[in-house]
Amino acid sequence: MKRLIIILAAGTMACTTLFARQPTEQTLYSQVQIDRIEKSIARGLESKETAQQTDAAMMLHRMQGHVPAHEWDRCIIPLMRILNCEDNQPSVRLLAALVLHELRTERGDFAIARNALFTDDTRVKRYCTILTRTRLVEKSRL
Repeated sequence: MKRLIIILAAGTMACTTLFARQPTEQTLYSQVQIDRIEKSIARGLESKETAQQTDAAMMLHRMQGHVPAHEWDRCIIPLMRILNCEDNQPSVRLLAALVLHELRTERGDFAIARNALFTDDTRVKRYCTILTRTRLVEKSRL
C-alpha cells in the first residue's frame, strides 16, 4: 500500500511540474513596436518610388506572418492605391493584391474584385480574378 501511495505521489508531482513548465505564448514585438512598424510600412507604401513601395509591401507580408492578430489598418488604403493605379508596374500591383488578400479585409477584397473586372493590364486582371475566386471559395466553406 505504501508503494502505491509513493508511486501516485511521485506521478502527481511529475505531472504538476510538467504542466507548470509549459511554455507560455510570447510575442516577438510589443504593441508600441508594432505600431511604429505599421507607421513605417504605411509611409513606405505611400512613397512615390516603386522600390520603396515594394520593400514596404514585402515587409508587411513578413510582419503579417509574425503578428497575424494585428489588423494593419493604416496599410490597407495605401495598398489599395498601389493596386488601383494603372501607372504602377504590374509586379508591384500584384504584390499589393497579394498582401491585401492576406489581410482578409472587406475593403481589400473589394479592391481586388474591382481590379479583376476593370483593369486594363491582363496579368493584374487574371491574378485578381484568381484571388477573388479563392476568397469566394473560402467564404462558401464557412
